[in-house]
Amino acid sequence: MAALNVLLALLTSSKMYLSQAEMSDKYSAFTPFSVMLGETIYELHKCLCLALNENSVQVLIQCLKCLSVLIQSTPYNRLKPGLLSKVIRNVKVFIKHKDATVQVASLIVLGCALASEPVVPETKQAFLKQTFKYSVKQPKTDKSQKQEKETYSDDDFEYVNFSSDEESCVIGKDLECSGCKKDISWLLQVCLNNLGINGEESQQAVAVPVKLESLQVISSMTRNYFQSLMAPHFSLITEALVASLNDKSQGIHIHLHAGRTVDFIGQRMSSYFNSKGHTL
Repeated sequence: MAALNVLLALLTSSKMYLSQAEMSDKYSAFTPFSVMLGETIYELHKCLCLALNENSVQVLIQCLKCLSVLIQSTPYNRLKPGLLSKVIRNVKVFIKHKDATVQVASLIVLGCALASEPVVPETKQAFLKQTFKYSVKQPKTDKSQKQEKETYSDDDFEYVNFSSDEESCVIGKDLECSGCKKDISWLLQVCLNNLGINGEESQQAVAVPVKLESLQVISSMTRNYFQSLMAPHFSLITEALVASLNDKSQGIHIHLHAGRTVDFIGQRMSSYFNSKGHTL
């Protein structure tokens, strides 16, 4: 726990120079500092994802906090593809954790992934993909060790130790609800469920912080993925926002966050129509 606290402080104060990180397959007489940063960032992603196996809720929350700051500091466009999608893959299961604080922390991580810039194509695919295949790391033989190169591959990255069946229980059940489209982003669907739209999950009590963070995720989605992830399901999003604005049982906070989300969507719609030469 103490190590995670120190790591969080280091990452928070290191955003400026971590943005210079890169990875290269070219061999040279010396290793540039930017490449060393890239390798360090890769190892941090790997270790933090492995740390998500922790049973302690406090440690798990701190790991998720570190991941959210790390995502904000990482220039994924200068690193090898697949790094961000692996983080999304590992964090995905925690959005339905029994502890509401863990749910909020995982939604924050995914919101940071949505807001990451420059945008990398793998992010959209990771949020649209409904199921993931989890590979089991096999023990290496002497022959495979000799053939191993210093470049990173998908097998180098170990995933959180849970089965694909567990994940299908989290996401698959929601996608079978009436009115849901098969191509809807699983993250958007979970946020809508948290706000009381569709599915059996919406009938259960959802903690206020989870609802607030779900609205924040939808706001983050407008920044880079309005047309691809949100526009096809605008009627459901509108229904969720109306329900949040009319919800009198959760206090003023839900109204403020819902209004802020409406503002984000309105600004994005305005810029979209202006770019197309239309007027509202």
